[in-house]
Amino acid sequence: MRKPSVFLPLLFVVVVELGGTRVAQADFVVAEGWDLFKTDSAQFDFGGPIGFQEFEGVPLGTFDFGGTIGVQNTGDADTIVQRLAAADSGGVPGTDTIPIELVALSLVSVNPIDIGSGAEILDATINIDNGSSMDITFDDMNGGIFDSTLDFDVKFTGQTSGDMVVINKIFTATGNDWQRAPTGNIVIDGVNHFLKGDSTEDQDFWPVGVVTHDAGVGTHHDTIAVPEPSAFLCGGFAIIALFLGRSRRRPI
Repeated sequence: MRKPSVFLPLLFVVVVELGGTRVAQADFVVAEGWDLFKTDSAQFDFGGPIGFQEFEGVPLGTFDFGGTIGVQNTGDADTIVQRLAAADSGGVPGTDTIPIELVALSLVSVNPIDIGSGAEILDATINIDNGSSMDITFDDMNGGIFDSTLDFDVKFTGQTSGDMVVINKIFTATGNDWQRAPTGNIVIDGVNHFLKGDSTEDQDFWPVGVVTHDAGVGTHHDTIAVPEPSAFLCGGFAIIALFLGRSRRRPI
């Protein structure tokens, strides 16, 4: 009698459970994309008699990500960082360095500040990114640590007078965790989710836990962006960025 054929699988797919989200075995790649943050509080050092001043976030509401993604609702996000290239470590252990850019910043001073025409509320926005970078290290296919250096100019504008002052900030962060599974509630396909383009999280990147940027003066506390305050209070992982920057004034 002829024995029935036996077919053995030649490929096994490993699925890892991270934070309630199923993540298929991934690549040693982090794709281009964006990270969206909400500022809880910020402090900048203007030097001289002005000294340290408190700022808070103003939600962007929407942001134009360009291309086929276009304008999207960004919830409470007031700070957006873009990864300008894919990181490919080639294996474990492995690290790749990529360019990043602070593309959006929306803060407002808590108290009036005098930068030339009397005390007034100031808006703080990104003036220009001078060339920021990120080192992404893989501990395994689904996460690892990252270091980053942010070098950009902040523009402070008086709401009444229109007076402006631009201050350079250089921030560095080391040893921060990242993973594939989303850690926030603003999940936008092609922006911070399904970046590989095949409905998997194989090349996604989400910071985890506390992120500390340090350079000496000033603070900027961020949490991962959410659709609305109530949604953030109900759950999710907090991402806190502590920005301690050195400042130098630049001509307008």
